[in-house]
Amino acid sequence: MNRVDIIADLKKLKEKKSFISKPEFRKIAIDHIKQVIGPERIYSDRSICSLLASAYLMVDDTEVKELLLESIWMALRMNTAIHREKPWFKEKGNKMTIEDEKSSISPAKFFKENSWAKIENVINPEVAKLLYHHIQLSAVRLTHLDNYLGFGNYNTDLWGSFTDKQAPGDFSRYGDPIFDALLNILTKNMENLTGLELIPTYSYHRLYTRGTELTRHKDRPSCEISTTLCLGYDNSNIDDKKYPNWSWPMFVGPSTGEMGTEGLPIKLNPGDMIIYKGCEIEHWREPLMSNNHAQVFLHYNEKNGKNNILYDGRTTLGLPKDETTLKSQGNESTPNKNQIVY
Repeated sequence: MNRVDIIADLKKLKEKKSFISKPEFRKIAIDHIKQVIGPERIYSDRSICSLLASAYLMVDDTEVKELLLESIWMALRMNTAIHREKPWFKEKGNKMTIEDEKSSISPAKFFKENSWAKIENVINPEVAKLLYHHIQLSAVRLTHLDNYLGFGNYNTDLWGSFTDKQAPGDFSRYGDPIFDALLNILTKNMENLTGLELIPTYSYHRLYTRGTELTRHKDRPSCEISTTLCLGYDNSNIDDKKYPNWSWPMFVGPSTGEMGTEGLPIKLNPGDMIIYKGCEIEHWREPLMSNNHAQVFLHYNEKNGKNNILYDGRTTLGLPKDETTLKSQGNESTPNKNQIVY
């Protein structure tokens, strides 16, 4: 990139400075920053500002120096937004409100104070897309088994089910090996984000469909530290003009866990995650308006805590809750339709 291109791109950043507080211009600003630092760079104060500061020290052109300072200012502001350091959510009475705070706070401290935290870009959007397709394919496959074998003639621990009591009719599965692997891989990240020593318990995923509602509830003892990770959704039926940038939020109640209080809606893009104390605070979703929405829940408990239930009591990850269901129910050498057990 030559000097003329640098000046042109930095001028774009300067023009957008006054609009940075408006969400609709945030993506534009991020795109401009990306152009300055290169498409493979990571949005953080270390990568952006160190690069711009180095450029500032190397150039003598007054105009370029001024624009570099402007872009450093912009990068710092954008880093704050991207790392969820603004806005902050506070409780006032029975309501959850948004307040801008000038001071920064780590995710672990925010989680400790509020019993929940939103973390963006936990996994790459392309990985999220792959996992979303995996869940869609699993739901299609189970529909085929349901039609071909009939309900009750296949192993729901291995193939999933449509009988989840919280979302009846929607596809779900406990302990899918790929999601249990993700659960395990993210354990160290979760410890850093919560400030707690953790053990993985289990994963559970759902493909919500239109009209499904997740009622207010708290989780069972194996879900002390819960996460819900957005993998993908089909919003193609939503009228953009009527509902611009519509997204299906999860609501979290106050950290006090008080029943019946108004919740705070939190929206997620694919790859984003909410961490919350599942046994302590209520969480729920209103009826889904879009075609579908895939989420995976990753559950952890505190290491050496009162519910030290490693792998949710299983021998290892990737197994069903009841391992006895893995035993074959039909060993005939020439099975017919009624003898097949998947």
